[in-house]
Amino acid sequence: MTEDEIIDMAKVAGFFFNDKGYGPEVLHTEALEYSSQCFERFAKLVAQAEREACAKICDEVQEQYSRYTFTARVSAERVRARVSAERIRARD
Repeated sequence: MTEDEIIDMAKVAGFFFNDKGYGPEVLHTEALEYSSQCFERFAKLVAQAEREACAKICDEVQEQYSRYTFTARVSAERVRARVSAERIRARD
């Protein structure tokens, strides 16, 4: 993952960036709760990106060695299925 990708995910998570760095764009009294929510969203985005990167590697192995790599396809499916399972648990 590149630094730009990480910064983009941080922005999506709600962190505010300016020329002096980053920080929550809220009043100080609300900052701790807001930052906590931002970090939680950021962690989920990073985990999702890493899982997808792993699944893509499995896809590449499957494409290159398709005759021998049933497990690569299954692995990619299971990595992606984990994302769906986590979304379902998060709703409960």
